[in-house]
Amino acid sequence: MQGLAMTFKCDTPLSDLPESGRIQIRCTKCGLMRQTTPRDLMRVGRFNANIKLDQLERAFECDRQVCRSPVTFTPFGAIGTLTA
Repeated sequence: MQGLAMTFKCDTPLSDLPESGRIQIRCTKCGLMRQTTPRDLMRVGRFNANIKLDQLERAFECDRQVCRSPVTFTPFGAIGTLTA
């Protein structure tokens, strides 16, 4: 199952996710979680609609100052409307 998730992340650009769908961002070390939307990520100046989900994961780190570990992205909510 993990191979399928990696393929999905490597093949899916941010623009293929529903703008109002949610993306869960979870720290791989401390477990801190937060949510965002593809629309909000595209508003951040350094990300465009063509960036793949795996590239986004590598660009982010945990929000906690004392942690700063890698994170994982999990899209959910309105996933049935994916165009990929």
